[in-house]
Amino acid sequence: MGKEKKRKAAAFKCQYDEKSVKWQPCDPKTKKQKKIIPLTKHQPKRCPSEKILTRDCVNVKEEKKKIADVTCQYDEIAVKWQPCNPKTKKQKKIIPLKKDQPKTCPSSKTLTRDCVKDKEEKKKATHLKCQYDEKSVKWQPCDPKTKTQEKIIPLKKDQPKACPPNETLTRYCVKDKEEKKKATHLKCQYDEKSVKWQPCDPKTKTQEKIIPLKKDQPKACPPNETLTRYCVKGRT
Repeated sequence: MGKEKKRKAAAFKCQYDEKSVKWQPCDPKTKKQKKIIPLTKHQPKRCPSEKILTRDCVNVKEEKKKIADVTCQYDEIAVKWQPCNPKTKKQKKIIPLKKDQPKTCPSSKTLTRDCVKDKEEKKKATHLKCQYDEKSVKWQPCDPKTKTQEKIIPLKKDQPKACPPNETLTRYCVKDKEEKKKATHLKCQYDEKSVKWQPCDPKTKTQEKIIPLKKDQPKACPPNETLTRYCVKGRT
């Protein structure tokens, strides 16, 4: 629209039907959007047949989110968190829109969080004062990869129904602890510089270093000592 036509349109107070059309798709080169607005009915003949508006491209998702955050209200209490996704270790909650909200509001909003099932169960057990029969079971054999032991303790009788059926305890293998204690007591010395750290274990995300005993040490000393550390990228 030329300057002269714009001046005439302003003089005649031409009216355009802005709501009847939508913004055109974003132009990737100019990063602009256009909106060609038609003239409303019964306008002076001198009015231009259309008016063109231009704006910077707007992300539709961001615009909807902005509307939802500012004006739209959602019924978060009406729905529960979905089950934990074992791959992503995330939970979703799709919240419906409350009644009598603006028509521009999205019909739902999705929340995401880290899985908290275990944390909630432990919290629930503590809150309910659930009691478990620790003496009824023994520690499981030592896992050679993680060097830990587990103990799955059953719930005692006559506990609240909301209590989890069992509780799992984890500890480092006792054998390693006893050997370290013995080595410290005997003042056993190991040649740490003679060996390097083993490659990172992708499952446990740890590295091991099996250090041999130095020469001329007490016969009661264990033949080697194992150190474990978490893998660090770029560290050898």
